[in-house]
Amino acid sequence: MIVFGAMKDKDLPSMLRLLAGIDAPVIFSRIDWHRAAAPAALAEQFEHQAETAESSAEALNRARVRAGRDGIVFVCGSLYLVGEAITATRARLAGSSRAATG
Repeated sequence: MIVFGAMKDKDLPSMLRLLAGIDAPVIFSRIDWHRAAAPAALAEQFEHQAETAESSAEALNRARVRAGRDGIVFVCGSLYLVGEAITATRARLAGSSRAATG
């Protein structure tokens, strides 16, 4: 599973062409930053089947479910999105460890 988001002022056509060459399902994620491209705009330019999510948390949750226990979720595009994914994953893991020990 790929979760992708990018800034609207980047070379989106080139990025999306590279993404299309990977044989994996794609979820376009909203990024909480004023320069971010809208997920629907990315999906429209992608010209392949893809999903959209209105937050990185939603995109990550859906990607994890679709990838399954042994699957891989690859977050790419903008470092802002990667940062959001790292923050969300750390929070999820911290909550899981507290629930296991509590």
